[in-house]
Amino acid sequence: MPLTPLYANRMTSCRTQHLELEKADKASFDAYVSSFPRSGNTWVRKVLSDYALLAMGREPGSIHQDTMIPDIHVHDVTSHAFPDGIPYKCVKSHAEQTPFSAHALIHVVRRPEDALVSFFHFHNRYPALRQLVEHVSIDDFCLVAVQDWIRNACLGLNASGNRKDMFLITYETLSRKTFFSFFCILKFLGVQVDESNLEQALANNDFQTLQAREKRMLSPQHQGELFFRKGRIGSGKQELQQETLKIMARLTSDLYASIHEREQRMLTNIGKTFETAPQN
Repeated sequence: MPLTPLYANRMTSCRTQHLELEKADKASFDAYVSSFPRSGNTWVRKVLSDYALLAMGREPGSIHQDTMIPDIHVHDVTSHAFPDGIPYKCVKSHAEQTPFSAHALIHVVRRPEDALVSFFHFHNRYPALRQLVEHVSIDDFCLVAVQDWIRNACLGLNASGNRKDMFLITYETLSRKTFFSFFCILKFLGVQVDESNLEQALANNDFQTLQAREKRMLSPQHQGELFFRKGRIGSGKQELQQETLKIMARLTSDLYASIHEREQRMLTNIGKTFETAPQN
């Protein structure tokens, strides 16, 4: 199958940088925001960035999210200068292996069919990536890349069973219980949550707002290349063949069910600890 292992190649460089990060002092940053690509990581970063700016007395969006929450695949986070007064220091990662021992982890998992279909379309968004999949069907792409999804999902599941500085959340719960989910993430980060600031940060970054903002920035000929493409739960099933879905379900259904169960236990415990957390 002519599918270049782009994801694996990216992870090689990430592992090198993670080895460097293990040597860094824990105070350099507080937590990873980790996920498989196209699983809600950017959304989480945008909400956390805007909430932090509001807490700092700044306007949402006044400092770019890459400055607020840098991307380990792009930036040298060992020397990154976080803004003064930021209430938490987080770093984005899509790596399969993260140096958990020194840093807390917020790990987001999206259903595999949705994440992988979105990841396929993400490749088609950029000319440099498009050539890697131009002769590959969406079904073949997903059947190959599902192994990467499994490794990334196991990262969160295995870690969450052994440590307390780990917050495991699914994209599906983030979408359905948005306010409560982000409330719990902020509590996990040690924040005394200002509910009005959280409401504003969420309103600034709901999917329709993000998509509309992106469309205004794109030229007419590039309107079909949106980063914020659909974001819907279950949309992946509409684009894959039934046989592909059966194979993926056989490979991932038990794992995703375990993740969902672990997530619900965490949220229940947080709900008991923080009884004032609102439910939406």
